Amino acid sequence: MEHRGATPRVFISYSHDTNAHREGVLRLSQRLRKEGIETRLDQYVNGTPAEKWPRWMLNQIDWAEFILLVCTETYYRRFRGHEEPGKGKGADWEGAVITQELYDARSATIRFVPVLFDAIDERFIPEPVRGHTFYVLNTEQAYQDLYDFLLGQAGVEPAPVGIPRRKSRRSAKPLVSGAQVDSGARAGAGPPPLTELQKLLKSYLQENWPTLSTRQEFTRADLFLDLETATPLSPERVFAIVCDRPALEVLLGAREFFEARAARGFSAAAAVSEADGIVCSAIVRCALVAAERYVRAKVAADAHRDHDPVRSSEHLVACIEAAVRLGFGLCFSAGSPQPENVFRLVHPVPEPGVPGEEGVALSAAELLATIERRELQTGQEYDPDYLRTFIRRRARKLGAALVVSTDAAGRFESAEKRAELLKDLQEQFELRTFFQQRADDAMPLWARQMQDSLLHALGPIFDFSRSSTDRQANR
Repeated sequence: MEHRGATPRVFISYSHDTNAHREGVLRLSQRLRKEGIETRLDQYVNGTPAEKWPRWMLNQIDWAEFILLVCTETYYRRFRGHEEPGKGKGADWEGAVITQELYDARSATIRFVPVLFDAIDERFIPEPVRGHTFYVLNTEQAYQDLYDFLLGQAGVEPAPVGIPRRKSRRSAKPLVSGAQVDSGARAGAGPPPLTELQKLLKSYLQENWPTLSTRQEFTRADLFLDLETATPLSPERVFAIVCDRPALEVLLGAREFFEARAARGFSAAAAVSEADGIVCSAIVRCALVAAERYVRAKVAADAHRDHDPVRSSEHLVACIEAAVRLGFGLCFSAGSPQPENVFRLVHPVPEPGVPGEEGVALSAAELLATIERRELQTGQEYDPDYLRTFIRRRARKLGAALVVSTDAAGRFESAEKRAELLKDLQEQFELRTFFQQRADDAMPLWARQMQDSLLHALGPIFDFSRSSTDRQANR
């Protein structure tokens, strides 16, 4: 569609849900006008228009090149004519006019553009325009996409069509009875599912993109490799770089980011502003995804069962290795090498079904003390249902499953006992469990190299030394 003038003309159709919603629509209109797009909406009318509201609305729809439909539950209800009698007559009338025009055009028009202030309102896009591109205006990039569309400058200018390179078509052999199709030729599987650490990174980037996209210390960070020149600059682009660029490049880039901060006198745990804290947290999450990728490549060839001890003796690296092997996420507070969702079970719970052990009551008390990181007080008894609910709420608050770790020592030198504990904690309390081999001399060379490399890369990020890590892990 070509514009009829140098300045696109836009009418905004919306419902008066709340004062805050009306103000949001007004601010959108004001910004579009400031940036060269002529907009009209009812809030610009002084009192009542001379032609009265029904004809005024018809005239605006005739005048406009584009009509933005600000979709909410209330707007949808009125657009469809389902509102209570006497309420929302403006949106009801506009909905009827828009539906009729779409019907007359056999839906072959792009004048009507659904916009949302919140992605949750996608289900309230009216049916006649659900096949149209819609814009969720919760990021600067989304606003820019809408702006480019209204100006007719969205998309990419196609390259000239060259001369095709012809070749002979491939021939195939006829079917032979009993032949087996090679597994690699079967319907190709899609990309592997995201890990829990990748999910945490992706959601964090999306939620904080309005801040991250404006901070040069983030967009120019070496671990992203010319991110600032990427088109479009988006959280998806950052996520792809972290997942596709060599893991060690990302890790060392994150290390250098925090080394530069330390040189300016800032510790890993000290953010100078809220925006600075958001940037640092994003870099930490990028480093953890890179560390996970690095560890995955190392442990892939190391055959193991879920209850087998991890190879790393340092607690932080053991947590990352266990996250790779068992598929859980990790969340950290600024500067701390202790994951907030991993808890050291220094005194393991009693073995289920073993005579002389106190049983479930002590198990619940010991687990609660572990998760609260405090000393066990004997004589306390807790309802297992209470503990299950406590654990579920704590996991929901952290956004990651709760995990307990303990040494593969004492009774847990036995693979059978480790498997029993792992199964019991998972089934009773929805807790993930891993076991750690604390002796350095039990580590194979590849595991020692992996551990020392990660400790060097993550040192400035978590502001720790090897000895402080050990103290933290045993606390």
